[in-house]
Amino acid sequence: VNFSILGFVISGGLLYFSPSGTLFNQAFISDKFSQIFKIIFLASGVFTFLVSEFSARNPSPSLILIVTGACMVMASAGELLTFLSCWSLLAVCIYFLVSQNSAGLSFQFLVLQLVSILIFILGAALIFGMTGASSLSEIKVSLVLGFFQGGPPGVVLVLALILILVSLSIQLSLFPFHTGWVKL
Repeated sequence: VNFSILGFVISGGLLYFSPSGTLFNQAFISDKFSQIFKIIFLASGVFTFLVSEFSARNPSPSLILIVTGACMVMASAGELLTFLSCWSLLAVCIYFLVSQNSAGLSFQFLVLQLVSILIFILGAALIFGMTGASSLSEIKVSLVLGFFQGGPPGVVLVLALILILVSLSIQLSLFPFHTGWVKL
């Protein structure tokens, strides 16, 4: 428990003292917009940790800390692969949190997340095939240049965006992609 509090304090300190900029060839972008979401995720993690201390179902503090860290990195994701890896880590940690309550629901959640991640990979692969880039800024530049040089992108881009939106809708359990595991 004390290590989790220390982890939240270190995360908050890194958030406060971190400069704006990019790391890893724009795979990690730290700016004011992403810092707002990092503060929201850090506050949610601290709130979840404090509430879980008084709950009958006490989740692992290290899982809460890992989920909070994954969300904070995902807020600064500048590439599709960085976003996907953080989202996958988030799904695995949530699987372990759900498995503490129900084995059947946790298996259903895991299968649903894996299918959703595969749909996201298919959409990202279509975008990569069109643009030759996985960085969000390079994808934007490639699509804008392609629009002015060759016209509208066409059906493949629309299909890729639909696949990515369907994938995120499944993962977030938005209507009409919600399922029974949410009833937990």
